[in-house]
Order: sequence, then structure tokens, then C-alpha cells
Amino acid sequence: MRADQLERLARDRPLATPELHQPNDFYGYAHVLKRWAGWPSRKPLPAAVEHGIPLQREIWELDLQSILPTLFCASSARAIEYEATAAVGRVAVPIGPPIAYAGSRGELLPAGPAVDGPLLAFPAHSTHHIDAKFDVEGFIADLEELRARWPDVQVCLYWRDVLAGAAAPYRRSGFTCVCAGHIYDTHFLPRLRRMLASSSGVVSNEIGTHIFYAVALGRPAWILPREATYTDNDTGALGRDFMPSPLTAEAHALFASDERGQPSRAQQEFVAEIGG
Repeated sequence: MRADQLERLARDRPLATPELHQPNDFYGYAHVLKRWAGWPSRKPLPAAVEHGIPLQREIWELDLQSILPTLFCASSARAIEYEATAAVGRVAVPIGPPIAYAGSRGELLPAGPAVDGPLLAFPAHSTHHIDAKFDVEGFIADLEELRARWPDVQVCLYWRDVLAGAAAPYRRSGFTCVCAGHIYDTHFLPRLRRMLASSSGVVSNEIGTHIFYAVALGRPAWILPREATYTDNDTGALGRDFMPSPLTAEAHALFASDERGQPSRAQQEFVAEIGG
């Protein structure tokens, strides 16, 4: 992806959405759900939609404060957690991983990895308000070692890291950088699905939704640990949403091995439990 294309995808923009619960359209979640269900695009969903597949037990404060009494979440376990935390009378409906809705209605999930597809590398990423820091040069050295088996290794960067200049060291080492888009881009999730579906696997230095989506799409995924620290870019405090949960160590252990082919049964079961 050319530098101008990368920056165009990552450029900051306002959130334009008809949703009553505005975070519904983060990463285009509401957009893809309505398209899949045949719901009018300008008609707001009657529920809040949890974005991502979090390992933390805590429910996002904005989802708890939503004016809508229903939450769409990925898994049954997450639904139970929401109903135990939210106000009396609120309910949660598990709908599975959002990536499953990013294709055409009736489109089956891919049966296996693309043999000739690139290996997608997802570095730990920042957010609007959180800065992610890790040993970038060490991670690049890890990726360079993979080139013997995966000649085409592409680095998928988060929009905010692109704007902060994160592509430069990867490009200097000869890696192609790509991006799924801005958090307010309604095409983010379909674009990410196409990228994952055409890949031969996913590697990262940190556990994250990209690992779970890869497994949901039948792609092998593993972690080359380069521990990241996450700090609030306003206060300097540790980013609470990025603190390890009891499931973090289990996830790191499950995704520690580099295996080509289908995800293991244990990985699939873990992802099904937390991601639906």
C-alpha cells in the first residue's frame, strides 16, 4: 500500500452516524449488522453494540450508560457479565464475532488459509487516548526471521499509529504497510475481513481482537511477545482497558506456537468461548 493510500485510510475524521448509541458505529459495526439484517441504513439499531472481543470482565462504561436497554455482544459469557453488572431490566443478546457479519449475507466463513496469501503482522496499537509503546526494532527483527517461510510479510497498522509515523521503521526494513481504516470508517470491518481472508496467517506481539478474528476465519495466529505498555496520552496513567485479565496468560499460552494450517482445537474452543 502506497504511503498516500495508507494516510488516506488513516486520516482523522468525525463520526457521522444515525445511531442513538454512537459507539455502535465504531469500526462500522452497526453498518455491517444492518446490511446483513436488511435493516434500513439510516434507522438506528434498537440496541447498543459492544465492539471488539475484550478479555477484561469489566463492561465499558458507555455501554452501561446507554439509553438503550439491550446490548448485542459476542458471547454468552459476556451477556451474563453484562446482565450481572447493568441496571435491572437490561438484557444482552450474544450474536457471535462481528467479523462474521462483514461478508455478504449467506457467505460462509473461509474454510482455510490462503496458501499464497501474505502473513499479516499486527503490532500492539494505540487508540484515540492511549499510547502503545514497545520494542519496535525487536519486533521488526522477529518479523525478519519469518521471511524465510513467509516471503510476503505485511504490517497492518492502526490508524492512529499511522498518523504518528509508525510505518517508517517497517518501511525502512522493506515491509509493506497496510491499514484497515479509521475507527469511524464504515468500511473498516469489511476491509479487515478481506485482508484476513486473503492472508496465510496472523502474527502479533500482543493478544488482541485481530487474533480472535483470524481464528474465526480459519487463519493460524500466534504471538511473538514484545510486551507493550499502554498509557493515557492526557494523564500518563496506565490505560485501564489494556490491563491484563485472568484470561491474558491463558491466551498467550494458547497462541505461543507458530503453526501453519488450521487453528488448533484448543484455540478454536477458547475463541468460541469468548467470541461466540
